[in-house]
Amino acid sequence: MLAVLRRTGVLWWRCWPMLIGIYLLGWLARHWLIELAVVVTVHFGGFWGMLIMPLAVLARLVTYISMFWVLAAGTGPSEDGGLGTVRQPFVNVVLRSTLPVFTLFAAWRLILEDYRSYVSQSSFEYLVSDESTGLSADQLMAYLEPGDWHLYAIIVIAFLARATLTKFKDRIPSWTRFLTVYFEALWVWLVVQAASKRLIGSPVWFGQRRVVHWYNTQKDELLARFGVLADVWELLTKTVGLLVPAVLLAMTWIAIAGAIYAVRSSATWVEAGHGMFGERHGERLVRGAGQAGDKLTDRWRRFPVLVQSKGAELFRSLLGILETLAGTIRLVLHSGPLVGSFFVCVFTLLVLLDPTGAYFNGRVSDGYLWRLVVEVIGPHDWEWWQAYRDTIRAGINACVEPVRITFVAAMYGHCVHALQGKKENQDIVLNRTI
Repeated sequence: MLAVLRRTGVLWWRCWPMLIGIYLLGWLARHWLIELAVVVTVHFGGFWGMLIMPLAVLARLVTYISMFWVLAAGTGPSEDGGLGTVRQPFVNVVLRSTLPVFTLFAAWRLILEDYRSYVSQSSFEYLVSDESTGLSADQLMAYLEPGDWHLYAIIVIAFLARATLTKFKDRIPSWTRFLTVYFEALWVWLVVQAASKRLIGSPVWFGQRRVVHWYNTQKDELLARFGVLADVWELLTKTVGLLVPAVLLAMTWIAIAGAIYAVRSSATWVEAGHGMFGERHGERLVRGAGQAGDKLTDRWRRFPVLVQSKGAELFRSLLGILETLAGTIRLVLHSGPLVGSFFVCVFTLLVLLDPTGAYFNGRVSDGYLWRLVVEVIGPHDWEWWQAYRDTIRAGINACVEPVRITFVAAMYGHCVHALQGKKENQDIVLNRTI
């Protein structure tokens, strides 16, 4: 645990000016790109504005990739820690990590933060302009957020363009890699937006489904018969409901670091089980998980060969991040329960200080650090807060976000370094035995 904090402090001291500068530049780029998308939407329609919005999301992604990349470059060769081996060109790192990082951002709805700002600003600017006269609510929605066949055509075109540029990347100029990154961001962002509207549905939509209503009714009737046990069950579910998202969020950011650094981990589930639960219980847990996996594999093999091949291709391309996430979980579990729990607790503390950038929830905007700053500043007029609140928030984000990224990078480097050390010790013992 102290090694992780010491590594975080060393990395932060070496790189903090560049980290803060990168974050502020990324924040300004996102701000002006959203403003540009709003202007284009008001004057030309939401279809053209949505072609610009992926650039704002891409600016956020490139900001985080840049900070991780700077931390890797700031690690000396003598204290590598799993990060100093990353010496790839920056554009290659962006191209390789765009899809998995976008997928993880979408899982925690980070890309919806910029989308909410874009929709709210474009709606307000359009309503106060002269071009909104005579439009009904449905016409206004269709103008600002189009969802017809044009949207799906752009998704297909962007995906095919990205695939073509990737296939012929060795035969075309190197500057076309930036087009590849844009088309990657465009089709992924539009797919996420379309899926959230057409396929996934909202929490209210889920709550109105018959099966959900039936489940809630049956659960309430069943718990009403058990008295004290029902209270214990409610307490247990609330506790688990708080712990599971916290653990998954911390693991997700370790997975983002793994997707960016692309350091191949040799950790296995057996070794992870030994490190987390001990040799005896770890073997039992891995054996049970292996049996369940074999059953699922047998059932999957019963499908036609064409379905298996296309399904495997889809999982490798769109859901390949699951492999990265699984490797990250193995890596963290291999470091032991104390280090893993310590990382989750400290990461959660940083999120509570300022959740901006870690995940997105429409009901959560600011953390405890914002409340502290507001108490120190004192009361002011509403016009004053409207003028300075974004600047204050940007300053808070610029203080907390680089620290959080540095802590994640230090934890990832510690886990890789610890795994490499155990492998070397095992090799030494094996050589002595031989």
